[in-house]
Amino acid sequence: MLESTVRDLPIYRQHMNGCGLAAVLMLLDIPHNPPIKSFLNKVWDHIHELFEDPLFHHQEMKWAIALQYLLLKALGYAEKEDLYAFLSGRLEFLYEDQRIMNRFNQEQYYNSLLTHKKISEAYTILHYTETHDYVTPLILFKTLHTMKTDLELKVLAEIFNYEFLYQDSEDYTGAIYFTNKELGREIAQTARVKWNRLEKLVQQPKIIVLYGQAHHWLAIRGFYKISSHQAIPEEVMAEIQSKPNKISHSGQRNSLQSKSPPLEKNLERRSELVLDVNLDVNPDV
Repeated sequence: MLESTVRDLPIYRQHMNGCGLAAVLMLLDIPHNPPIKSFLNKVWDHIHELFEDPLFHHQEMKWAIALQYLLLKALGYAEKEDLYAFLSGRLEFLYEDQRIMNRFNQEQYYNSLLTHKKISEAYTILHYTETHDYVTPLILFKTLHTMKTDLELKVLAEIFNYEFLYQDSEDYTGAIYFTNKELGREIAQTARVKWNRLEKLVQQPKIIVLYGQAHHWLAIRGFYKISSHQAIPEEVMAEIQSKPNKISHSGQRNSLQSKSPPLEKNLERRSELVLDVNLDVNPDV
């Protein structure tokens, strides 16, 4: 039986719609990775002059802006041969697909600005899309407050030398994907196979896991089966047993369903599967 652990991940605030950036920052575990912290601080020092009076007092809010800046640069069309070779080699066609989508979105925004006679704003967008990759405050904050796609988060992770592990996937993202049917009242065998795969992956400290829950990204700290008492960390099991009929958002916990039957009766039910996640904190700027 695998020994489950609770990853000691930080909890960070997020910008509006910035859950993906916050989740990536949590998983990078910056308190235990000084080189990453130093790098992000250097990026912020490089771009902070874009803001006459920064409103963000918390360091993670600045790091999230730094991540967004890096993402815009990575997806732009200016000459960056080494970066292009690296990311296209790691992500193959997915990288080019996201670049095309990024450019399409920017061009749509540019046309919208022209339609509304916002000429100066449109001009700044043009400088980004026409191979210059100039990142202005307008572009940076528009994209900062836009929900991230799975491809954008893959690109960010690759920048920090995490390589995406492709899985069989019904939604073609290469991620492990659970359908509502699989997680019905009785757990489907296909869901159990996927869950076992996740458990094995999470035990490996060098692997990070992002969980896409509808329109929200979460950083995963652990995966557990309630029925496997010995495999669940004591602090997690204590919370489960103290709330046998309701396992929901509480501190840093989240489950696949909010209500569960008594512990001894849920061995084959959806509620025996528990996700332990880091919840982001509402922005305080």
